Amino acid sequence: MRISPWSTPVLVVGAVLITFLITAGPILLAGANPIEAYAAFVVIPLTSQFTLLEVLVTATPILLTGAAVAIAFRAGYWNIGAEGQLLLGAIAAAGIGTLVGDLPPVLALPVMVAGG
Repeated sequence: MRISPWSTPVLVVGAVLITFLITAGPILLAGANPIEAYAAFVVIPLTSQFTLLEVLVTATPILLTGAAVAIAFRAGYWNIGAEGQLLLGAIAAAGIGTLVGDLPPVLALPVMVAGG
Protein backbone atom coordinates (compact mmCIF):
# COMPACT_ATOMS: atom_id res chain seq x y z
CA MET A 1 0.00 0.00 0.00
CA ARG A 2 1.46 3.34 -1.07
CA ILE A 3 1.18 6.28 1.26
CA SER A 4 0.52 9.62 -0.35
CA PRO A 5 3.05 12.41 0.33
CA TRP A 6 0.06 14.55 1.31
CA SER A 7 -1.05 12.23 4.11
CA THR A 8 1.19 13.71 6.80
CA PRO A 9 0.28 17.38 6.22
CA VAL A 10 -3.40 16.44 5.96
CA LEU A 11 -3.19 14.54 9.26
CA VAL A 12 -1.47 17.46 10.99
CA VAL A 13 -3.98 20.02 9.75
CA GLY A 14 -6.83 17.67 10.62
CA ALA A 15 -5.48 17.17 14.15
CA VAL A 16 -5.19 20.94 14.66
CA LEU A 17 -8.74 21.52 13.41
CA ILE A 18 -10.14 18.76 15.62
CA THR A 19 -8.26 20.24 18.58
CA PHE A 20 -9.74 23.67 17.89
CA LEU A 21 -13.22 22.15 17.70
CA ILE A 22 -12.79 20.20 20.94
CA THR A 23 -11.41 23.18 22.85
CA ALA A 24 -14.12 25.52 21.55
CA GLY A 25 -16.65 23.81 23.84
CA PRO A 26 -15.02 24.68 27.18
CA ILE A 27 -14.17 28.17 25.90
CA LEU A 28 -17.81 28.77 25.01
CA LEU A 29 -18.92 27.35 28.37
CA ALA A 30 -16.63 29.87 30.06
CA GLY A 31 -18.46 32.63 28.19
CA ALA A 32 -15.55 33.65 25.96
CA ASN A 33 -15.19 33.90 22.22
CA PRO A 34 -13.14 30.97 20.85
CA ILE A 35 -11.74 33.06 17.97
CA GLU A 36 -10.38 35.65 20.42
CA ALA A 37 -8.95 32.87 22.60
CA TYR A 38 -7.21 31.26 19.64
CA ALA A 39 -5.86 34.65 18.55
CA ALA A 40 -4.46 35.21 22.05
CA PHE A 41 -2.86 31.77 21.93
CA VAL A 42 -1.50 31.76 18.37
CA VAL A 43 -1.26 35.28 16.94
CA ILE A 44 -0.39 37.53 19.89
CA PRO A 45 2.82 35.66 20.88
CA LEU A 46 4.15 36.26 17.37
CA THR A 47 3.34 39.98 17.18
CA SER A 48 6.23 41.43 19.16
CA GLN A 49 9.86 40.57 19.64
CA PHE A 50 9.46 40.26 23.42
CA THR A 51 6.60 37.76 23.31
CA LEU A 52 8.28 35.74 20.55
CA LEU A 53 11.46 35.52 22.62
CA GLU A 54 9.43 34.46 25.66
CA VAL A 55 7.90 31.65 23.60
CA LEU A 56 11.39 30.55 22.50
CA VAL A 57 12.78 30.73 26.05
CA THR A 58 9.92 28.60 27.33
CA ALA A 59 9.96 26.14 24.43
CA THR A 60 13.72 25.48 24.32
CA PRO A 61 13.93 23.18 27.38
CA ILE A 62 10.82 21.32 26.24
CA LEU A 63 12.25 20.82 22.75
CA LEU A 64 15.64 19.69 24.06
CA THR A 65 14.01 17.26 26.49
CA GLY A 66 11.83 15.89 23.70
CA ALA A 67 14.87 15.46 21.46
CA ALA A 68 16.71 13.61 24.23
CA VAL A 69 13.80 11.24 24.76
CA ALA A 70 13.47 10.69 21.00
CA ILE A 71 17.17 9.82 20.68
CA ALA A 72 16.94 7.36 23.57
CA PHE A 73 13.78 5.81 22.13
CA ARG A 74 15.38 5.40 18.70
CA ALA A 75 18.29 3.63 20.41
CA GLY A 76 15.84 1.20 22.00
CA TYR A 77 15.80 2.65 25.51
CA TRP A 78 13.00 4.14 27.56
CA ASN A 79 13.75 7.42 29.29
CA ILE A 80 10.97 8.46 31.62
CA GLY A 81 13.10 10.80 33.73
CA ALA A 82 14.10 13.38 31.14
CA GLU A 83 12.42 16.31 32.87
CA GLY A 84 14.12 15.53 36.17
CA GLN A 85 17.44 15.10 34.41
CA LEU A 86 17.01 18.51 32.80
CA LEU A 87 16.17 20.17 36.11
CA LEU A 88 19.03 18.53 38.02
CA GLY A 89 21.46 19.40 35.23
CA ALA A 90 20.33 23.03 35.39
CA ILE A 91 20.73 23.08 39.18
CA ALA A 92 24.21 21.54 38.92
CA ALA A 93 25.25 23.98 36.19
CA ALA A 94 24.02 26.93 38.26
CA GLY A 95 25.88 25.66 41.32
CA ILE A 96 29.08 25.20 39.36
CA GLY A 97 28.58 28.66 37.85
CA THR A 98 28.61 30.18 41.32
CA LEU A 99 31.79 28.27 42.20
CA VAL A 100 33.71 29.32 39.09
CA GLY A 101 32.49 32.91 39.11
CA ASP A 102 36.05 34.24 38.88
CA LEU A 103 36.66 32.58 35.51
CA PRO A 104 35.98 34.48 32.31
CA PRO A 105 32.61 33.53 30.77
CA VAL A 106 34.38 31.85 27.83
CA LEU A 107 35.89 29.33 30.25
CA ALA A 108 33.09 29.19 32.82
CA LEU A 109 30.38 28.16 30.36
CA PRO A 110 32.11 24.94 29.17
CA VAL A 111 32.81 23.99 32.79
CA MET A 112 29.13 24.54 33.65
CA VAL A 113 27.99 22.48 30.65
CA ALA A 114 30.37 19.65 31.56
CA GLY A 115 29.23 19.66 35.18
CA GLY A 116 25.52 20.01 34.45
